[in-house]
Amino acid sequence: MIKKIVFIIFLSVLLIPMSGFTEETVDIPVKQEETSAIVKVSDAWIAEAPPTATVLAGYMQLENTSDQEIIISGVQSQDFKAVEIHETVLKADKVSMVAHETLSIPAGETVSLQPGGLHFMLMGAKRPLKAGDTTEIILEFQDSATQSVKIEVKKRAVEQDHQH
Repeated sequence: MIKKIVFIIFLSVLLIPMSGFTEETVDIPVKQEETSAIVKVSDAWIAEAPPTATVLAGYMQLENTSDQEIIISGVQSQDFKAVEIHETVLKADKVSMVAHETLSIPAGETVSLQPGGLHFMLMGAKRPLKAGDTTEIILEFQDSATQSVKIEVKKRAVEQDHQH
């Protein structure tokens, strides 16, 4: 009996101070980082390759909405050992890849990275990527700024056959 009385007193001591509380919501200002895109990226995709492939190709539209030329000086990704800017060229009936150190996007223009032309070569895949997966690349600009781009892996249409 004494245990029950002690228990009731114990509960009363705990619950009485809480009875005056009401649930309130407090708006706490949250500082949001402003991230402005250096280039407008659209239609970003990676062509799906066989599971054992370690080299993939990335495509997208890069639009420069500024009044100055923008130069991409490098690209990297945590999912690949290296990412390079390449161009597919046809010379004397032979298709070959030409690596570019930089990629220039003239003021007010859009540069298309597409099968059979400019593209990002994603080399040394660290994990298999299949249709529906996403990855991220980081564009590095000549002025040391960077921009993150999310890219989805998609099945390649037959008419988009590429030499990779």
